Amino acid sequence: EKSVAVAQEIMLSGDPSKIGAQEALWDGNIQAAEYELEEVFKQESQAAIYGGGNRAELKSKAAGTAREIAALAAVRSTEESLRWYQKAIEQDPRDLTNRIAVVELHINNGNLAPAFKAAQEALNAAPKESECSAVLVRIGDLLLAQGKLDMALESFELSNSSAHRSLTENIEDADLLRDLSVT
Repeated sequence: EKSVAVAQEIMLSGDPSKIGAQEALWDGNIQAAEYELEEVFKQESQAAIYGGGNRAELKSKAAGTAREIAALAAVRSTEESLRWYQKAIEQDPRDLTNRIAVVELHINNGNLAPAFKAAQEALNAAPKESECSAVLVRIGDLLLAQGKLDMALESFELSNSSAHRSLTENIEDADLLRDLSVT
């Protein structure tokens, strides 16, 4: 499911560096697309180290490509997908998208202990309270899957409280408003 969404994202990105991956996806060859994206990642990560310009922006771009590879790799190998998510985290440790994806990958594969550990790491890395809310929801999901209903409810309530506090500080944040309306 996530792989299909990422494939669509890549196809529609218009990123000239990803034309090879786009062509491979058009042909239905996911592994070839992964290979093409790996080459793009190598260039982006090198640019982040040695290139000029905004290094944080370059690292974020490399992290995004690593995340795309991870999502495509998940079709054939959880281990390979986790390896690429780790590369994405190394490129941009403050972006919780990658950390939450690791939690979800573990949950989807029934690996609750590693999922809980990854969720705790994501919670510790969350730079803003609004991002803590998303992690607390994933922790609640884990606790629910383990049958720990009281603890899951507590995590969901903490998430909701966190989101409300964040909203009072960021009343114009459309994403936060949407997330809160869903909860």
